[in-house]
Amino acid sequence: MNWWHLLHDYIKKNYENGRYNQNYNFSHSPTAATQNCSTKTQSSDYNLGCQQAYTDYQNHHKFHLYPQTLISWLNRLFQGRLNEIAAFIKGYNDTRALILQKNS
Repeated sequence: MNWWHLLHDYIKKNYENGRYNQNYNFSHSPTAATQNCSTKTQSSDYNLGCQQAYTDYQNHHKFHLYPQTLISWLNRLFQGRLNEIAAFIKGYNDTRALILQKNS
């Protein structure tokens, strides 16, 4: 479970350092991925995942692989204590799928 702590610490560190509080202004027309993020009202964690996926693609043209199924299972096991991480990963993976679909 050491990787689990590393993932949690990575997300928490970036969140607390204000990395996700930046004003993301994109100079070109919005894609389906960014439009999807702005219409989601589930939580801000979902939107943070969307923004992070879009930023990763813009900066590096590659994505991180987060285990959404495992996190969802663990979230149910721990009675919702992982909601924030699950929402972030869901937003990230949903946006990744939209970007890949658009570019294929």
